[in-house]
Amino acid sequence: MIDKIVNKFIEYQFRVGLISKEDICIYKYGYTLMLEMLINLLIAILIGYFLGELPVVLFFLTCFIPLRSYCGGYHAPKAWLCIILSNTIILSITLIFKYFYLSISSIELFLLFLIEIILIAFIVKLSPVESLTKKLNTNEKNSYKRHIKVILIIELILGIILFGIEWKKYCYAIIITHIVQVFALILARNELTFCHSAS
Repeated sequence: MIDKIVNKFIEYQFRVGLISKEDICIYKYGYTLMLEMLINLLIAILIGYFLGELPVVLFFLTCFIPLRSYCGGYHAPKAWLCIILSNTIILSITLIFKYFYLSISSIELFLLFLIEIILIAFIVKLSPVESLTKKLNTNEKNSYKRHIKVILIIELILGIILFGIEWKKYCYAIIITHIVQVFALILARNELTFCHSAS
């Protein structure tokens, strides 16, 4: 479905002379990602709205999207699989916020903070990860790494502030953002390792 829409749009742009034949692959990749992102965003908003957790879902996406953009991570091979995986994660997270939100003790708070520091360390260590379609040179890797560190510092400070003013659900959203990102990075690295060993 997405491929058909993108192909028709690219064919039209090529026909009217807006893009050259050499650029078709680049535009196709970009338009496919953009359309997948818009569909995922729309479904995530609907999930948040119908489960009564729209603000926290939007907050999660606000934290996750910039981090994911610079860190990279697992990319599903098919658009439909990406949509299913992404929105299964969003649905699971939203259900956690709705039904399993718990107050925590001081010891649990310390453990939570420790987990957050470990997650941040993992993200910094594993990022940025290349994909099979997007290779990074040394300058790009260094630039991405700087952006990742800034985003993580901002999110850590924001999490502490939110916890301090008793907006704990949003604080947990940041931690869940980092958990999802770590898993996406591990999966992406395993995928790259498998592809390199198979070639």
